[in-house]
Amino acid sequence: MTAKGKRPSVVDLDSLMVKTPATEARAEPAAAPAKKPADTHFRTSVYFSRAVHDKLREIAFQERKTVADLIHEGLDAVLTSRNYPTTAELRRKT
Repeated sequence: MTAKGKRPSVVDLDSLMVKTPATEARAEPAAAPAKKPADTHFRTSVYFSRAVHDKLREIAFQERKTVADLIHEGLDAVLTSRNYPTTAELRRKT
């Protein structure tokens, strides 16, 4: 236990730093990072009224699914009603 009123010692943070020679500090700049491959997924925003969102959350909870699962079901319904492949079929093609 420390004596009353005595402050803990101060650590010099510079003494803990790893020092590199000046020549290493001036090394050539790193190469540009490689480009990422094209992502096959896209993110978008969909706006719902509060009532619609609450109902989707309720259905998702009852069916142990996510709201995204329900949206994908809706997308599949729209695509198949127009004679297009489902989202799963389209994903397999890429």
